[in-house]
Amino acid sequence: MTYIKYFLPLLFVCFLSTGCGGDASSEQNGEAHATASSSTESKEELEQKIESARDQIKAGEYQKAEDMLTSLIQSHSEMPALYFHRARARAYAKKLPLACEDFQKYMDVMPSVPDETTQPIAHKQYEFAVSAFNAYQCKK
Repeated sequence: MTYIKYFLPLLFVCFLSTGCGGDASSEQNGEAHATASSSTESKEELEQKIESARDQIKAGEYQKAEDMLTSLIQSHSEMPALYFHRARARAYAKKLPLACEDFQKYMDVMPSVPDETTQPIAHKQYEFAVSAFNAYQCKK
């Protein structure tokens, strides 16, 4: 358990870096798997809302980000990136059991493990989700 208190700050640094949830193209973020047909939102509007939630996380507004992402998940439950970012918001807000659930859901919804060469950002996010899931001692 002691190693976790040293490992978690590294995870949070990774959260803030561009490689693990920072700025990335929507395709590399796993957002390309979304279909706007499930609601009246266009793909661009959806991406703007996701970006807004990511900005809220960066600004420390974790509850606002969580609420926004929860709303988006209700209409776009097939999008892995929504679960990834909501897990980040919940982890920052110290809601670790809920973060664990979202990291697990993210891994379940991903169609496959992203390829490191063709989708480097998505691959880093996936590795991060697995690492965080294990670090938080989540149960499957």
